Amino acid sequence: RLLGCRHAHWPRARDSRLILAYNWESRVWKVMLRLARLVRSLCMLVWHVHARDDFDLVVIGGGSGGIACAKEAARLGAKVALCDYVNPSARGTKWGLGGTCVNVGCIPKKLMHRAGQLEHVVGHEAPAYGWKLGNMLEDDVDEEAAAESGGESTDASDSAEKRPTLEHDWHALVERVQSYIKSLNFGYRSALQKAGIQYLNRFASFKSANVISLRDRKGAEREIRAKHVVIAVGGRPNFPDSFRGARELCVSSDDIFSLKRAPKKTLVVGGSYVALECAGFLRGLGFDVTLLMRSIPLRGFDRECADAVLNAIASEGTRVMQHCLPVSAERSENGKVRVAWRRLQRAGDGESGAETVAANEADEEEEGEDEFDTVLVAAGRLPETAALNLQAAGVAVRSDGKVKCTQAA
Repeated sequence: RLLGCRHAHWPRARDSRLILAYNWESRVWKVMLRLARLVRSLCMLVWHVHARDDFDLVVIGGGSGGIACAKEAARLGAKVALCDYVNPSARGTKWGLGGTCVNVGCIPKKLMHRAGQLEHVVGHEAPAYGWKLGNMLEDDVDEEAAAESGGESTDASDSAEKRPTLEHDWHALVERVQSYIKSLNFGYRSALQKAGIQYLNRFASFKSANVISLRDRKGAEREIRAKHVVIAVGGRPNFPDSFRGARELCVSSDDIFSLKRAPKKTLVVGGSYVALECAGFLRGLGFDVTLLMRSIPLRGFDRECADAVLNAIASEGTRVMQHCLPVSAERSENGKVRVAWRRLQRAGDGESGAETVAANEADEEEEGEDEFDTVLVAAGRLPETAALNLQAAGVAVRSDGKVKCTQAA
């Protein structure tokens, strides 16, 4: 009632006692309002310190395994937090939630592989099914005239001349691929929120078995507690120490799918499926590709299948150099990367995938070098466990960085 008088009737008030009463009550209400705000702030502080930071399960790693584990635990009623933080690659590449497969693995690889296939479909297969593209409109063949001239069909060279001239836009492909990946990142974050999982975009490391330290990109740290912790950090590409200059001048599978410029003449180092897949789609997109591997391709896979894959890659125009070891990478004056390699001497038939190689230093002709616009290193991956401080949690780690596990019951 008094607040209503303040605006409408206060100028007409004549009772001094009413004025004194109003001033006293307004001060009391102001004090009470400030006290209420203080109590609210204290309650929020207590909630932040205790309620928010205690979890039944904390998952470290936001890839396929980590997200699936977190969602299933939340479905069963656990209070779950998922920590995911991507340290930039040596070339400064970083990405969002979803792990290697979504951001720098299976998904972008399949999209670019499909892009590489389209050149063959449009340029080679489409004309055989009646599609007329580009300059093919001017090269129609009069079947009746051909019949009158002897009934012979056009030869392979004539057919090759009728193929349309295709030109690929690398920047457009990268933009579309990255746009699709970002939509998946958003979908994963929405799914975590819907499942009631707290997503923490911070780097996690252990302080003890149940206390985890979180560091954000600005360096600020905080701690959370968990009854159980799942480690699902995956791995990152390896740059061999024997390949001097590789880390500074070469790219990896972390970078190739978001490369700002077209790769052009490319050297792919490695014999893994990552190396072979990247060499395949880069060649399919029309780039000059050389595949250099230390030993045999796809070690551990069926040898007949592995050889068939390598032969298929070579038949598409990729230059394959087996039993070669990259030695150094240097920046040339023209801005390209000069790579030197040494050919290795075979020891064994390699049929079982257990072939060994040794450096042949006696023959100078076995050494070589060339310049490339892009050098992609795909020589295996290493676990991302070094910075987790697993010893503080009592977790044993092997020499290769992988966690020692007991036999599952």
